[in-house]
This record gives sequence, structure tokens and C-alpha cells, in this order.
Amino acid sequence: GGVAANDELRRQFALNLKSEILNLKFLVPPKIFCTDNAAMVAATACFHQEDYYLPTTLPPSAGPYLKNWQKIKANASLRI
Repeated sequence: GGVAANDELRRQFALNLKSEILNLKFLVPPKIFCTDNAAMVAATACFHQEDYYLPTTLPPSAGPYLKNWQKIKANASLRI
């Protein structure tokens, strides 16, 4: 997942850098560490839920869903 895990981008980046900069050692993290941002957003949501933190943008009707996290609806526009 994530742009950094894209094989073609890694290959092109390495080729371009090596042609521009001599004696360059090009390092990239293992793909297991190149996660999609969705994982970070999900982790943030988890921490917020554990601390019972509610962003001010949630409507009052969200209250009943706090007791059962499985009923929480995703909102891609929610400000963190």
C-alpha cells in the first residue's frame, strides 16, 4: 500500500537519482513499512475512540453510537 510501495516509481526514482548524482546509495524502506494513509487514519480513529474524544464536527445524534463502535459510520470529510 501507499505510493512508496510502488515498484515502478521506486525503479524510476532510483534510475533518475543515479543518473544525476554519482556514488549515490539509494535506500528505500521495505514495503511492509510503506503503508497506505488509511492505516494511519484508522489508528487515529482508534485512539480517539479509546479516549472518548469526539471532534466538534460530529452531530449530537452520534452519541448513541459511542457505546457500540461497530455502528460508527465512516465520514471521509471528518476533520481530525
